[in-house]
Parts: sequence; C-alpha cells; structure tokens
Amino acid sequence: MHAYASADAAVQSSRQSLDGMIAILAHERDELIPLVVEGPPHLRSLRLRQLKSIERQLVSAQVEQAKSPPELHH
Repeated sequence: MHAYASADAAVQSSRQSLDGMIAILAHERDELIPLVVEGPPHLRSLRLRQLKSIERQLVSAQVEQAKSPPELHH
C-alpha cells in the first residue's frame, strides 16, 4: 500500500509541476505578444525569437502533460 501512495505522490507532484510550468509559459507568451506586435521595431526580431522559443517549450510541456498517466486513485 505504501508503494502505491509513493507512486501517487510522484504522479501528483509531476502533474503539478507540469501544470505550473504550462501556466508560467502561457503567461510569458501572453505578456510577450503585445511587445512583439506593438513594441519598438528594432526589438521585434529578438522578441519574436523569444516568443517562438516559449511556444516550443509550451507545446512540449503540453505534450508531456497529455502523455502522463491520469491521477491514480486507490
């Protein structure tokens, strides 16, 4: 029974970590979009690269979240 509790805790911790990472990345993306669109033209290229990087990380985290097993209930 203890092994199941440990596995449950590990899965829960992993899901919370992914949820937190996704929330942070989504927030960063949302903050960066107006800077790309409305910001100074000389910084647009840099901010667009940052935005693309954040998008890749966000998609990767979402894929990882989708692959992780659902929460276990015993």
